[in-house]
Amino acid sequence: MAKKASYYKMVNGQKVEDGWGSLIEAIVADNDRKIRGDRVDLLIYEEAGSNPVLRQSYIKGNALVEIGGNRFGIRIVGGTGGDIAGLEGLEDIFFNPEGYNVLPFYNNYTEDKEWVLTAFFIPANIAFYRDGYVDKRGVCDIEKATNFYMEERAKLEQSPKALIDYKAEYCLYPSEAFALEGQNKFNKVKLVEQISAIKFKKKEVPQVERGIFKFNYSNPNHKRDSITGV
Repeated sequence: MAKKASYYKMVNGQKVEDGWGSLIEAIVADNDRKIRGDRVDLLIYEEAGSNPVLRQSYIKGNALVEIGGNRFGIRIVGGTGGDIAGLEGLEDIFFNPEGYNVLPFYNNYTEDKEWVLTAFFIPANIAFYRDGYVDKRGVCDIEKATNFYMEERAKLEQSPKALIDYKAEYCLYPSEAFALEGQNKFNKVKLVEQISAIKFKKKEVPQVERGIFKFNYSNPNHKRDSITGV
């Protein structure tokens, strides 16, 4: 659980330690109390989407990088979609950056292209560096990368649970990153199963009848108290 930036060399027949001597010590913070009482320049919450005590650890971790309102350290929270156990805390921090003192990011990485203020998010179709998808400057062809992910998703449409996991790992929108759980109370698997049924089993899906409801009135005044039916 500890690594030191040093090495041994022989001096007059004696084994002597040399080097920078910098020490990195790891702490498994499965309980938020384990991060109390220390001071650090850099505090990293890695794979935050799988951290079941992320919210508590993040709030208590402020004392590690700040004293009396004077900030001397930086906190970084990052990760991919995660799992059911940890997503609620990450989602809360992500969508409320100013409340958690996180650097806000103004973006339109949403399904309807509406501009929102969130924590920093990198869509999978923007950071895609496969040969043939980037130009000589290293800039990704977003449309081409999006088509790639759409084709990959299409292969999993008959396996709803696998599709949800894939979207969470390679998300185009923040909502997909939090699809495994988060604060969404709808049954994600059944929703995806229904989408698959509509696309692949059209005969088994009842057809929707469309029409217009009109009120029947007892007189031409069309007032509420003269409604006789629909």
